[in-house]
Amino acid sequence: MHRCLISIVLLILLSLPSVLRAETGGLPDVPIVTAPEVKEMLDSGLPMQLINALSPVEFELQHIPGSTNIPANEVGTTPRLSTEDDRPKVFYCMGVKCDYSRYAVEAALKRGLKNIYWFRGGIPEWRQFGYPMWVNPDYLAIRVPKLGCRQILKQLKNPHLFVLDVRPPWLRSRQLFLPGSTLIPMYALKKHLADIPKDRPLLLADATMRQSPIAARWLIHHGYDVVGVVRGGMQHADRRGCPVVAQPARQVVKWEGGR
Repeated sequence: MHRCLISIVLLILLSLPSVLRAETGGLPDVPIVTAPEVKEMLDSGLPMQLINALSPVEFELQHIPGSTNIPANEVGTTPRLSTEDDRPKVFYCMGVKCDYSRYAVEAALKRGLKNIYWFRGGIPEWRQFGYPMWVNPDYLAIRVPKLGCRQILKQLKNPHLFVLDVRPPWLRSRQLFLPGSTLIPMYALKKHLADIPKDRPLLLADATMRQSPIAARWLIHHGYDVVGVVRGGMQHADRRGCPVVAQPARQVVKWEGGR
């Protein structure tokens, strides 16, 4: 009976003209679904897995109700996913510019999981339709200073400053880091809190300032002294007059998913 219900809902969804089966975003055999289709799947009450592929920190800040958090780097190994499970598995993150859901889908394909869907529009598209979101008000109330290069130069003169970079390690374009940076990807932040000193001021960075403000709010909420984040991220930071190096001084973890 369970398998029959899943087959019925899949047939209904795949018959909808708005399901962009031809558009796979470079991932063959993986249909891209839209926010209304995901909402209909959730409202149907039939078994499915809506999977937020972002870090636990980002999931703690906001997520689509009814979703579960399986970070992209864990999709290939977690026991919460099984090749014997026929339920639709819909992966999402922070929209078309977010790579986490793509890596999660690639890991799911490599693992041989069934009935994979990619909600490529993710949270931004979900919000465009005015659908409900779970948002943690405690984090949203925290204000994070965004520092320009002059302010950063001043902060770097402090010998006690700890520079934390939270970008994912899979980025292939030219990467720039602040001198003395420690790289702890966002998805590993919770597991590596012991590597972040609580008795030193923190300056946070990433590639494009998409994750550093969220990490900063989370750390401030947990009692860390965050002086700010790099405004605009480290992309092209050298053109803005920031001091840069080609590699972090320390990389705590490496990408576990692979491509």
